[in-house]
Amino acid sequence: MSDRRLAAVILVATGALAGAAVPSTAHAGGGGAFLPPMRVDVGPSVSSIEDAPAGQVVAGIHWASVYPKGKAGFDVGIGIVSTFRGTDDDATATARVTDPMAEADDPLGVFGGYVEVAARTAGNGWWRNWVGMRVESGRAGWDHRSRPYVGLAARVSTEAYLSGAAGGHDGIILGVVAIGAYAEVAGRRIDDLGDDVAASVGLSFRIPLVA
Repeated sequence: MSDRRLAAVILVATGALAGAAVPSTAHAGGGGAFLPPMRVDVGPSVSSIEDAPAGQVVAGIHWASVYPKGKAGFDVGIGIVSTFRGTDDDATATARVTDPMAEADDPLGVFGGYVEVAARTAGNGWWRNWVGMRVESGRAGWDHRSRPYVGLAARVSTEAYLSGAAGGHDGIILGVVAIGAYAEVAGRRIDDLGDDVAASVGLSFRIPLVA
């Protein structure tokens, strides 16, 4: 994965947190901040095409992160999905000693957008489970080439949460703070490469709307 793409992933995944430090001009008090209602998944991923595991980030704006009642029956979200693998610096250095024209390894990585729909299957006033489907479309990079891809992922998760709403002349907080775990399986059709089946497990976070 290129440094430019990796930088984009990091910026998107952490941009909401950085936004909290940016003064908002939407309020007369001038002391507020803006934070969109997001869900962020971070974890390792394995692929049927690549032997080496990848890192995965899925970050987007979600309804169940802004809805102030924890018993929301459904969730809808839109955002970005990315998987990325590092290169083997030792192997690359050895290859360049024996062959100065050797190129660095370029393992499989994907970067695209998604739309997700999920249903709440269980829970109470402090925890809840989700089962959902995610549709993806974007670009897959492999062997120094970029190819279009489309994908479909099935995701399950459980999370502990706090929900509510508060506001004043300085701003509002609306939605859910949550931490949990997720597991998913994704099938991706990549041009010129065929079908890739990937699986990922990791941590899931929600942040509310702050404005």
